[in-house]
Amino acid sequence: MSNWNSKKDPEPDKKDTLRFKEFIKHKYVEKRFSTVNEDKSNDSSDEEQRKAKKKLKREKRESRRHQDDE
Repeated sequence: MSNWNSKKDPEPDKKDTLRFKEFIKHKYVEKRFSTVNEDKSNDSSDEEQRKAKKKLKREKRESRRHQDDE
């Protein structure tokens, strides 16, 4: 909620159920206050990083197995 501004979008009173439900919808469903970018280039970069980490873990695991066999 780093984009949330209490002056601009104050959290409504929980007794006002309609406004409170709208606030929750904006916050969690629409992710209006989130800083996450939906940029596709970042997604592919993240995917590449995950693949690289996975490959590195696999190589380390194989290296340990090879050393244990010796």
